[in-house]
Amino acid sequence: MILHQCHYLTRLKRLFLVLRKLFVFSDSMALSISNFLITFFLLKFESYAGVVSFGIALTATLIIQSFQRAIILIPYNVTYDNKSRLLHSFIFIINNFSFLLFSSIVLMLIGLIFFEIDSVDFKVTVTLFAFLFVHESIRYLFLSEKYLIVVPVFSALLFCFIVALAFSSQLTLNNLIYLYSGLFFLELVSIVIYVYCNKMISLGMLKEGLLSESLWWRRAESLYTQALNSVSQLALVHLPFILASQFFLEKITAMLFVSRSIFQLVQIVIKSVESVDQRGLSNDLKSLRVIFKKLLVKYFFISFCISIICLIIASQVLTKFYPPEKIPDTWLLLPWLFVSVFLAISRSVEMIFYKTDNFKSVNYGYFFGSITTLILIVTAYFFQLDHYLSLCILIGWIITFIVHIYNAKKLNLIQLFRVK
Repeated sequence: MILHQCHYLTRLKRLFLVLRKLFVFSDSMALSISNFLITFFLLKFESYAGVVSFGIALTATLIIQSFQRAIILIPYNVTYDNKSRLLHSFIFIINNFSFLLFSSIVLMLIGLIFFEIDSVDFKVTVTLFAFLFVHESIRYLFLSEKYLIVVPVFSALLFCFIVALAFSSQLTLNNLIYLYSGLFFLELVSIVIYVYCNKMISLGMLKEGLLSESLWWRRAESLYTQALNSVSQLALVHLPFILASQFFLEKITAMLFVSRSIFQLVQIVIKSVESVDQRGLSNDLKSLRVIFKKLLVKYFFISFCISIICLIIASQVLTKFYPPEKIPDTWLLLPWLFVSVFLAISRSVEMIFYKTDNFKSVNYGYFFGSITTLILIVTAYFFQLDHYLSLCILIGWIITFIVHIYNAKKLNLIQLFRVK
């Protein structure tokens, strides 16, 4: 009887794990397709200017999210303990929303310098940032909870509204502002309900001493390392787009944003898979060595397959709706296929670095990759090699991955070539 119950619980646990991965994957799909459709229809309704405005808003959001990921999300996920999940979740909520407040103030100050506060571009940036920041937060918060089902519901709502606006020819930046604001409010309500149902306020008061020690701004040493990690990633992942928008033609910049949007599904799926895998990593070094190669193969296979699908769909769909001069050529999209793959397999290596507290190893990889990319972009600018910007970014990611593997071997985390 006891054996039968154990077997039943094991099957139930596996079912929950499958459902969790399914919900996370469906959420990623809906978000990615929504962002692609926005870029796709803005190019149709508002030309290059609308695409660049949305692209800059998305880039600014992803920059802040990279800090959120390094300072709040990854530490929470790596140290997650199911036995004290409510306490962990309460600390996570406090940290996340204090960081949201801090990020909002920084964004407003930047807006005062570079934007007009009442401009459409700035409003799109703020509302997109607020929605995606909170959406990423509830994805991590509800990852091991029954409430996880609400996460893909919000992204499905976004997708449905985007499709409705597109088919009614109303997909404009102004309507996106209203849409993101509404979804942001609904997600805030879901967190308030979660806090209330689990009586977290009284829990936080009982554990006030532990809470004060866990606040992100009190972790001076780790905060510096995590912030440096975000800055090192920023230079490779986002800076090329910022430089392109400032120094290259609007058409070239728009094509770069369109290319990234086509393959964004890969990044979002990999980020979602990563969030699940991080909680399953063992603290045992020997176990990490065993899983290292499996993660590399897994992330390569997922990213390559999805990238091929994205390339085929984009090459078929875009050519049917746009004249050739308004969309990137297929050969210009090929580097982004490999960018997506190298980004994914680099993330699989980083997971092991984070688990073993080797943040410096991550920083070294991004530092050399960023320097390489920036040198190549400056060279492309002076020699007017505008169409090779994607290739510059690809080479930067290849360098990053090579340095990651070198550091992994140096730390004895992997043995790719074993001499007998």
